[in-house]
Amino acid sequence: MSNQVKQPKAGKAARISLMVVIAALLVTVSYFSSFLDQTDQAIFAAIFTIGVLAIGTIGSATLITLIAGVAYSFVSPNLGFIMLLPWLVRGLSTDLILSATKTFNGNGLPSAYKVTAAMTISSFLTGVAQYFWLIKFLKVIPDNPTIQLLTVIAIVIAVISTLIVSFLTTKYLFKRIKPVLTW
Repeated sequence: MSNQVKQPKAGKAARISLMVVIAALLVTVSYFSSFLDQTDQAIFAAIFTIGVLAIGTIGSATLITLIAGVAYSFVSPNLGFIMLLPWLVRGLSTDLILSATKTFNGNGLPSAYKVTAAMTISSFLTGVAQYFWLIKFLKVIPDNPTIQLLTVIAIVIAVISTLIVSFLTTKYLFKRIKPVLTW
């Protein structure tokens, strides 16, 4: 007989619970972003990257952002449910890129380059989506040169932060987390 202790397999409930926790953390970070002038983008990128990698399936980014987007709609200072679209852009674009690059094929650690590309491109697309959705389409924010400059600055900060943090998170942090996951 073998004296090896078998690790229990976590089911769907554990993954869903983890998605909800990650989504709640993203909502908390997003809520404070307006007060911190986008300086929390690195924290958002780290949490989102860890969450998507920990779940490790295509669709996890969309589910996390859907949960977070709905929750954020209740705490958004003035915008409510109209902020759901940018959340979904982030999740859907992340999942599409991760799927196209076959990032989750295999049992090993995902490629830091593939994950970084997906996270960075989705960050850029989210910023562009927010701009067109809130400023151009819904016109809830006035469209003037100052707003355009601030939008570009916010997108650049988000993209650079995401590029750096998602790479470091995937390359160094997630390899420490992966062994404790039971799936």
